[in-house]
Amino acid sequence: MRSRYKILNPEGYFFITSTIVEWIEIFNTLSDFQILIDSVNYNIEKKGLHVFAYVLMKNHFHIICRGNNLSNIITSIKSYSAKRIIEKLEINNNIILEKFKDKKNYKNERQYQIWQEGFHPKEIIDSDELRQKINYIHDNPVRAFYCNTANEWLHSSAKFYETGEKGCIEIMRIV
Repeated sequence: MRSRYKILNPEGYFFITSTIVEWIEIFNTLSDFQILIDSVNYNIEKKGLHVFAYVLMKNHFHIICRGNNLSNIITSIKSYSAKRIIEKLEINNNIILEKFKDKKNYKNERQYQIWQEGFHPKEIIDSDELRQKINYIHDNPVRAFYCNTANEWLHSSAKFYETGEKGCIEIMRIV
């Protein structure tokens, strides 16, 4: 059964995680990551998404954000990126595409499922929790042994928080 979480406070800051089906590492090249980056940036520019911290990993992403119709925005990010991932895998005749065959059949028109269904938005209630979540996000690539320090990972807001240098996704600093 699919879960539906509701965002009751449209003015709140939310910690969101979304994961690739079976934790398959699909984001392995700069062009792979660019698919997700483009999707997030589009939603910032066109749909009013506000991003405060993020990290894009090989098989999931974490984001602290807010926006009107946040559920629709996250759905848009996942839908667009899934379509582009599938196109890329089909063009390259990649055998990994078989792992994404949609076995659940929630949507009849969909042959593949890239992202796990839904997402669980966790509202951040105070500045201590906000700092903890930002640190958790930024340390994620270090814990995964992708890099030695958080600001080395290109697909994160860690460098912006440490040095002010802009990253691949436009963010608004809040701490």
